[in-house]
Amino acid sequence: MTRNVFVGFNDTPRSERALRFACSTFPDDEIAVLFVIDSHTDPTAATGWGNTTDEFEEWIDSRTEYAEDVFARASGIAGEYGVSTEPRLGFGRVNRAIVDYHDQYDPDFVVVGRHGRSRIDAVLAGDIYERLVRSSDVPAVSVRESWVERPAEGPRRVLVPFDGSPSAEIGLEWACDTFPDLDVVAMHVDSHKRGSAIRKWTDDEADRSAWVGEQRERSEEILDRARGIAERRGVQLETLTGFGPVDEVVSDYTTTERVDLIVLGVRESSGLRSYLTESLLDALIQRANAPVVEIRAGGPDE
Repeated sequence: MTRNVFVGFNDTPRSERALRFACSTFPDDEIAVLFVIDSHTDPTAATGWGNTTDEFEEWIDSRTEYAEDVFARASGIAGEYGVSTEPRLGFGRVNRAIVDYHDQYDPDFVVVGRHGRSRIDAVLAGDIYERLVRSSDVPAVSVRESWVERPAEGPRRVLVPFDGSPSAEIGLEWACDTFPDLDVVAMHVDSHKRGSAIRKWTDDEADRSAWVGEQRERSEEILDRARGIAERRGVQLETLTGFGPVDEVVSDYTTTERVDLIVLGVRESSGLRSYLTESLLDALIQRANAPVVEIRAGGPDE
């Protein structure tokens, strides 16, 4: 299967990191490089109330010429991996240009470099990735500063945290549809958010074992749903069960095992629930030792 991938690239360390991730992880796929001439973020842009249309047009021409150097740099990086890239030039706000490119060419996902700051700080600073995931349904892979390039040999693995919710199902469906040739792993993390038990200190061990068994049975039921999603798509799914806070479990797993990408199904919500959701999501993204792509569900989970 050949995927269509495009990378936002402006010859900065962040965008180089994104391009290197795309080329090293998906060397057999089609990779396009998008450079956007954006007067709002480009430090060379002419500013001031006295600027004329001619001055702005001259600036556009100069940046168009500069784009040749940007694409040459991108081609050189891709060439290190034996990969060729398709150059694309955009005009306007970067996040809007990415959405327009997605609508026009229908790639599987976009790859962008991301600052190491928290999501809230990134929003305040106008981070392109944060604006993108909040204003569109474009699947965007964020590659953080801590990303470490993986060896070319060995199996490539996609991890999907799966709790049986509608948003998690959408995330797993996307992973199976987009990466049927990779090893897809569904992980259910039992964080004990549901279900509890009160026992007397004198209760025997059988009571405690029964409660543990109930938790395992519930986890297996959830993973059976994940297996059904994968089976309907002809994908062989590996399943795992973890215990504890989700961000810690995912961090531990991605530290000890090779994971090339984490797919998160994320629900749309508002108010306090949105803040809590974003806080938990931020913790997971900050601690995970692999790039993350968020797949947005259309409504709140049950």
